[in-house]
Amino acid sequence: MDSLFSTRLFVLVVVFEMFAVNFGACIIHATEKYVSAIGDPGMKNSNVRVAFEAWNFCNEVGSEAPNMGSPRLADCADLNCRPLLSDSLHNTLLYGGSNCEVQQRVNETDNDLGAGDMFPSMDFNPYTDPDLYAVEKELYLGSLCKVLDSQEPWQFWMIMVKNGNFDKNTTLCPENGKNVSKIVTDRNFPCFGKGCMNQPLVYHNYSRLVSFGDQVVSLTGGFYGTYELDANLSKAVDSISYFSVSWQKNLSTGSWIFSHKLTTSSKYPWLMLYLRSDATKGFNGGYHYDGRGIMRKLPESPNFKVRLTLDVKHGGGSNSQFYLLDIGSCWKNNGKPCDGDVLTDVTRYSEMIINPAITSWCRPDNLVSCPPYHVTRTAIHKHRNWCKFFHILNGLCTAILKRKEMGGLEIPGHGSLMWGLSLVVCISTRILEQIQQGEYGLR
Repeated sequence: MDSLFSTRLFVLVVVFEMFAVNFGACIIHATEKYVSAIGDPGMKNSNVRVAFEAWNFCNEVGSEAPNMGSPRLADCADLNCRPLLSDSLHNTLLYGGSNCEVQQRVNETDNDLGAGDMFPSMDFNPYTDPDLYAVEKELYLGSLCKVLDSQEPWQFWMIMVKNGNFDKNTTLCPENGKNVSKIVTDRNFPCFGKGCMNQPLVYHNYSRLVSFGDQVVSLTGGFYGTYELDANLSKAVDSISYFSVSWQKNLSTGSWIFSHKLTTSSKYPWLMLYLRSDATKGFNGGYHYDGRGIMRKLPESPNFKVRLTLDVKHGGGSNSQFYLLDIGSCWKNNGKPCDGDVLTDVTRYSEMIINPAITSWCRPDNLVSCPPYHVTRTAIHKHRNWCKFFHILNGLCTAILKRKEMGGLEIPGHGSLMWGLSLVVCISTRILEQIQQGEYGLR
């Protein structure tokens, strides 16, 4: 979720699942077999595994917010219960409240750790550099949250917030991995002055027990905060930046519901809020270090599909958008995997952007902004000159297409990049608007 200028966004992500399959329709039949790439397929696990990270414009920390510690936190809570009965339909167990307790894997002392603080384990280096310390803290939190339910352990879902402010006078952003002096560019970025790239104030509602109806028990919790360092969140938040993510169980499906809200302000007009499915080890897209996550298997295009449910409660207007989906990976131009060498590592993104409040970039008179082809619900491939996609008269569509060059997208060593097949078809959304592909905003 990405927001520019003063907007309000509220999203419910109900189910997220990634699995390796062969090409075919997005509808998955009960008899169809697949291997899930996610540590918690369908979000069915009753235990909470959620982490939080915050970035500045340069995908670094820069400096920590006052009294906040390093901007890496985790909520990893185990629900320990004696089951009352089994729900065979959803393959879940139902519990009574008096038979349950919560075990917190991560405590406040862990979450409060900041640059230079010693870790409880000697396996992690207490760097004084905030950027390096955040990397170690993520690894440390991952060690506390690790789930050993197979030979491929996993750690957590990742909630990410990012501040889009950029001070062109700063030296916080490295170039090719090296510190540089003032950035020279004629591009305009939002910044109210010194300190505009700050990290947020982050607060944590640790997962707790909740009961529903006939004593069915689940966990609920969340993170929330603001980028205004002088804000008082006990008062109204109408005029300040604000973000919140909470989670609770969907009792009808057994999956987790993640509720997102994001509000920008005049000082922080460009903010981003993501629910990330990161790899459990290795270089996550955009980052030059070893990270932690929930994706046990690395999917390779085009042999995977992503399935989720999105319910947009309130959009943010013409200056906001949803990256649905934003898939990032990293490999070198010669096809080899990234190894941390920022001079030759190249991060790749495939972003499908939804915004019902603006004119579609992908349209008959602007085919260069369309995916090379579209895929129907029955897995039929249609080239981007498919007139029916635009819901306009065939004569007008044909006349426009005659003046347009047709082509595809090719990446050396990797074959065709299949925009759409593994992304567009498998998106379940209540927004009945065309899905766009492309980069949007100030990047």
